[in-house]
Amino acid sequence: MIKMKQINALIIILFLNSNLLACYCSYSEFEPNHYFNSKYIFEGEVTKVEECRVYFKIIENYKGNLTDEKAYTDSKCDYYCGIMATFEVGQKWIMYGDEKEGIPFYTDGCYRSSMKNKKKEFEIEEIKKLSKIRGYTKFYSKDSILIAEGKVNKQQREGEWKFYDQYGFIKQIATFKKNKIVKQSILFHIPPNHETIPNGFVPSYIGKIKSINIYDRKSRLESSKSYNQKGELTSQQLYKNGKKHGQHFTRHYSCFYINGQKDGKYWINHYPTNQLKIEGAFSKGKPIGTFKYYDKEGELIYEVKDEYLDYKEVLKKLNNER
Repeated sequence: MIKMKQINALIIILFLNSNLLACYCSYSEFEPNHYFNSKYIFEGEVTKVEECRVYFKIIENYKGNLTDEKAYTDSKCDYYCGIMATFEVGQKWIMYGDEKEGIPFYTDGCYRSSMKNKKKEFEIEEIKKLSKIRGYTKFYSKDSILIAEGKVNKQQREGEWKFYDQYGFIKQIATFKKNKIVKQSILFHIPPNHETIPNGFVPSYIGKIKSINIYDRKSRLESSKSYNQKGELTSQQLYKNGKKHGQHFTRHYSCFYINGQKDGKYWINHYPTNQLKIEGAFSKGKPIGTFKYYDKEGELIYEVKDEYLDYKEVLKKLNNER
């Protein structure tokens, strides 16, 4: 994964001729989560651009009280964002971010930072409203469609919240405590943003559960399950006291755990062909019995007893034996 990101980064760098880049989310409908998930939100003017850092002069703080001295970010050297843009001195930006590893203000593709434009006017007004809200409230889109409802206490989400998509279909129900999800979070299947819903026709999958995350009393993940549009369980992760415990599986992987250690049958498939790649078993975290390795066509290529090897190691051994 890291190597792939580095390759993508190199392509981007070569294509953009070493310009300083800022990552931001593509424009989408503003919703309360964008506000609550950020510690700082401000409007700022770009005053200085360095190779890996951009500086701002605060025009207005919408959330938090960031000073000009701390209004800079080093995230532009990550190159892991889905969308890139070039910072230029004099531009005005609406910046969303948080503190991270000693950096006073950090933003990346998971936040909503982007250049100020006319589309942002509604968003800025909503941000100002959110800063004053107390108690149970309903939130509406620019088109007056209900997009969220829940309780706000001291600028934090509390209790059960419901979130809706652009058509008004339920997309998430989650329980919060001091702005963090506790107890459970349920996601529902909704239409993709690009899909048009004909009048009077609602696809059968809409409203079906997409995933359920359950948390224990210490807010640790207890179980995470995902379902396809037919309602079939497609992946599962189980935990006990914060450690993996039970069967973990996806379409391409299955393994049993006891108290955080692999214990039981194990298999993994090639992606995306879904042909068997590795199969074996573990006991208290140690490989036992025979581990078998297969190529992308499903042919057995290697076996090893009481030892687990990474697939790349197996290929290297086979190449050395030729």
